[in-house]
Amino acid sequence: MSSKVSQRKQKLARSPKTKSLSMARSTWLELGCEICNRKCLETAFPISQSIDKDSYWSSHREKVKNSFVVSWDAYAKYTWGQDRFHPISKTGSQMSPSGLGWIVVDSLDTLMIMNLTTRLSEARKWCSRDLTYNQDQDVSTFEMTIRMLGGLLSAHYLSTVLPDVSSRRDYIFLIPYASINIGTRHGLPSHADGGASSTAEAITLQLAMKYLAHLTGNEVYCLKAKHFMKVIDGHRMQAGLLLIFVHPDTGHFRYKEIRLGSRGDPYYGKLPEQHLCLEWKADEPVYREMWEEALAGIQKHLVTSAKHSKLQFIAELLQGIGGPLPPKMDHLAMYTVTESGLSPEITWFDVDEADLRHHLPFLMYRMTNDPMYRKWGWEIFKAFKKHTVAKDREGYTSLHDVIKVPTPQRDNIESFWLAETLKYLYLLFSPRDFLQLAEVVFNTEAHVLPRFNQTRFQTGWSRRDI
Repeated sequence: MSSKVSQRKQKLARSPKTKSLSMARSTWLELGCEICNRKCLETAFPISQSIDKDSYWSSHREKVKNSFVVSWDAYAKYTWGQDRFHPISKTGSQMSPSGLGWIVVDSLDTLMIMNLTTRLSEARKWCSRDLTYNQDQDVSTFEMTIRMLGGLLSAHYLSTVLPDVSSRRDYIFLIPYASINIGTRHGLPSHADGGASSTAEAITLQLAMKYLAHLTGNEVYCLKAKHFMKVIDGHRMQAGLLLIFVHPDTGHFRYKEIRLGSRGDPYYGKLPEQHLCLEWKADEPVYREMWEEALAGIQKHLVTSAKHSKLQFIAELLQGIGGPLPPKMDHLAMYTVTESGLSPEITWFDVDEADLRHHLPFLMYRMTNDPMYRKWGWEIFKAFKKHTVAKDREGYTSLHDVIKVPTPQRDNIESFWLAETLKYLYLLFSPRDFLQLAEVVFNTEAHVLPRFNQTRFQTGWSRRDI
């Protein structure tokens, strides 16, 4: 690595103020393109080898798969069926009286994608025999939808398209409710924020509910979901940017905060997903129009850059459009500028004005066929291997602080390490025709759903003029 890049790396590694850190979610993919470039990685990938061919990357793919197996086997050995696993102390715990299947269900489609049939069989048996939602337990609508409902729907879909992973015992588990107690089936308002729900909690239901309608022929799932989109869009928020709290009784937004991080990000991610999955007819451009409007708003009002490094990022608006722009971004990827090579969840900067520029190696590789993005992914994976594996080599754990080396470990594995991070890495090193982007989309937790030709249940509403 050049001395100039090394100096920038050291400078940036000292400057961010980080909050509590954990194994990165889907944004493990994001890298600063000004720091991580071809020159930085040439020494790790000899030019003499044909890195353009899938055969070169097959061994990398197997190493990712092996890390999943190490994580999964440690979980199965010490805390099978429990919602939480602490890989250092080798203990576990539940999130409800009988457990929610937090790790098992969230990992089903990764087991299928990696063709781990023996482990999949055990997971399938556990879901069939032990998984129950007949419990007196409040659950987060957002987390339950992206992890549990998304995981089960994805497993159902993949069982129809991947060889060797289907079973005659397969069936769909349905939880078609809003914020609920899963035992009483009663909706519950938020215990904070004046009873308001986060925008994410309602938006994240969209694709899953519409796919349920498609599978079952029951239009009620689709009707419930699209009504919310109609109400939200009816407010015609400035620049297409939504506030992060909405009250379930009135449908009106609360407070002024706008951000693309927690409580807000699913809205912006679900618009293109819904367009790709649902709007096959040219006369139904609603979701595409909403996405293009929001994208222009993001570029105009939220994009800024660090004052000294010029690293570009998306900030937040605590007081709405026109208010101050705090130099903070959730899930900012800085793998190549921290000492560990891994990303913090939250980072603060000194800011200037600049343009947005970030990359998603898996998606970018699939769109461009440029092996540079596979190089980036491999560097990320090596950093995980170096810093997050448990000392006894049985499992991987989250980190307290990615700025420090040695990195202090947290003794906790997030289910999205299995469901999301390793899945995206595995797919990055897989042939491009495996789960093609023209045929599938990934939900917030990286669960795979099909682009289905929805002809029975149309959008059914039009945007009103401002």
